[in-house]
Order: sequence, then structure tokens, then C-alpha cells
Amino acid sequence: MKMKKILAGVAASALAVTAMAASASAVNIADYYETNVEGNHGATLYLIANDGKAQWAVDAGVDITTVCGVKFYVTFDAADVADEGTWLGGAVVANSNSTGWKQVEWGRVDKEIIADLENGTVTWQNDAPIFAAGDEYAQLWLVDWSTKKLSVDNIEVLDKDGNVITGNDSAETTEAETEATTEANTEAETEATTEAETEATTEAETEAATEAAPAETTAAPNGDTTNTPATDKGNADTGIEGVAVVAAIAVLAGGAVVIAKKRK
Repeated sequence: MKMKKILAGVAASALAVTAMAASASAVNIADYYETNVEGNHGATLYLIANDGKAQWAVDAGVDITTVCGVKFYVTFDAADVADEGTWLGGAVVANSNSTGWKQVEWGRVDKEIIADLENGTVTWQNDAPIFAAGDEYAQLWLVDWSTKKLSVDNIEVLDKDGNVITGNDSAETTEAETEATTEANTEAETEATTEAETEATTEAETEAATEAAPAETTAAPNGDTTNTPATDKGNADTGIEGVAVVAAIAVLAGGAVVIAKKRK
């Protein structure tokens, strides 16, 4: 088996490992929050729970100290949004060992968080982590104090730059990742097979031509005319190719592990 074929096969295996890691780490954040909690018409996202609730940060493999913000996708009553005199507001709450019951108010105007009523979002963004590494429980709440018609449709957890750490990882996304990986595997395997067949044909032709060629002779000392086979001019088998293949496999395998970890 030649190096190109081995490397292509290893690359396909690495992609397969990555796909498995992606599928294993994909979690639907909707499974980790409850709406209309205690009649507050909001939602509570359980990042770490100490009461038997599902734990998003634990299941998603997310470092709690990377969480610096949260965005709640909310549906307000259209009439309430249109009437600027209607008061809408409440609080975003971080509840944990380190934060206690930390509340940041949101509203239409004059609050630390100004809700985007037109697009239906309430976003709390920090430059620093909200939670500490030692927190044994951690929750993010959206509370509605106006008691108007309000529903939470989705939640996104944000890093310090406002990028989404996770959202709703739908089945459609998982299927797309699987399809892309399958195509990559098929392409790698096809390329490996084609290269292997080409190399095999070339080697067979070369070997046939070599066998058909007359043997070389060297002049014997002291007039001896006995034909002596020429010394093999090919390179000695040093095992370098095998070493290179092993090294390549190690590198690719290591890369697959890193990718898998990142996906978690």
C-alpha cells in the first residue's frame, strides 16, 4: 500500500471522527430552559443545576467562565409594542453561587438593557464572565414585570465579543454536517482508489519493462569473461516511507482529537 492511499484513508477516518464528535456534542438549548417560570412570563435557562434539572453547560461541554452574555428572543404583543405609552419591562437575572440573585433591568427606555421590541430581543452583554469557575449552579432568567403578553421563543448564550456560544442545534444542522462529512469521505476514498490503481498500473509496466531488458554485464578482472549481474542501482529500502506514513497518521489522529474537543 502506497503512502498516498494510506494518507487519504487516514484523512477520511479523521473526518469521520470529527463528524461523530459533532453529533455527540450537539445539544438543543430549548431542552434546557423553562418558560413562564413562577408566573413571571419569562424563561429560565439552566446552565448548571443542583436540583435535577438538565444542565446545558455540562451537557454541551461549555466552560462556564466563557459566558458573558445572553440574548432572549421574545414575542411581544403587537399592540403593546405599537403603543409607546404601554410600559414593558422586567429584568435579566444571573443566579449562581458567585452572583447571588443579580438583576439587570430591561425596558423600552431608560434602563440598563434597552429591549429591541421591533425585532423581539432582550440582550444582556458583559465584557467579563458572568459566572465563576467554582459555581455549583448557574441560571439565566428573563423576568417580565409588566405582566403583558410575552413569550420566549429561543435563547442564545454569548461570549465576551457577543458571538453565540450555542443556539438551537437543530436536526437540520446535524444532517447538513453529516452530509458534508459523507461527501468528503467519499471524495477522499475515490481519490485514494484512483491513485492506488494508477500507481499499480505504473509499477506493473515498469516491472515488465525491467524484466524484458537484457541484463547488464561488467568486465571481469584478469580476462574472465563470465557475465556477472549488474549491481542493483535502486535505492536501498531504508524504511523512510513507512516512518513518514506513521508520522502522518499520528498528526492526523491528533488533529481529529483536537477538532473533537473543540466541537464539544
